Amino acid sequence: MGRVAARFPRLDGCLKNGRVATIPADDGLKAELGRLVMAALPRRDTYTERELTAVLRELGDEPVALRRLLVDLRLVERDPDGSRYWPAA
Repeated sequence: MGRVAARFPRLDGCLKNGRVATIPADDGLKAELGRLVMAALPRRDTYTERELTAVLRELGDEPVALRRLLVDLRLVERDPDGSRYWPAA
């Protein structure tokens, strides 16, 4: 995530050793963090919940919180049962 994170210098305080360590309280920074995470995700049409969580675990300390952030920011959509996720159009 290092090269991608370099494009988001305002998030330096949220990163530790190239990984997301904290989710900021500021809505603007949260949105920027969501864009960073999306930029770091491998390009795929869909993910199972397990697959997305595994990828997010590589990017940060709280993969479930990152997944929730992406959903809340409407950067990813999901099936109603939460079994499948995909990048928002």
